[in-house]
Amino acid sequence: MNGKGKATTAVAATASKCSKSDCTTKLNNLNDKTKDLERVLQYFHYKVGTSLDCALSTGILRNSITWYICDLERLGLLQAIKKDKDKTTGFRAKYYSADRTLWRKQTFTQLNIWEELS
Repeated sequence: MNGKGKATTAVAATASKCSKSDCTTKLNNLNDKTKDLERVLQYFHYKVGTSLDCALSTGILRNSITWYICDLERLGLLQAIKKDKDKTTGFRAKYYSADRTLWRKQTFTQLNIWEELS
C-alpha cells in the first residue's frame, strides 16, 4: 500500500469516530464566531474606536477582534478612518468605523491597458 492509501484510511477512521456531539460542538463554535463578528460590527457601527476599545467594551479577545477587523475591511463593511493617540495606551492606533458617512472618500481610476506610455 502506498502513502496515499494509509492517509485515506486514517481520515476514514477518524471520520467514523466523529460523534454527533463533536459535530454539534463544531457548529456551536462556528455560531459563536459569527455572533462575535456581528458584535464587533455593531460596536464599530455606533462608536469610533480602536481594537482595544472594542475588546474592553465587548469582552471579546483582542487577537480575535483583529482578525474580525481584517475580514470586515476585506468585505467593505469597516474602514480605518484615522490614526491617532490611543486614550488607553497612549500609542498611535487606528480608529475604525462602520458608519459610511465617516469614511474617507476613495477615488478609483481605471487604467487603460491599451494606452501607450510616452
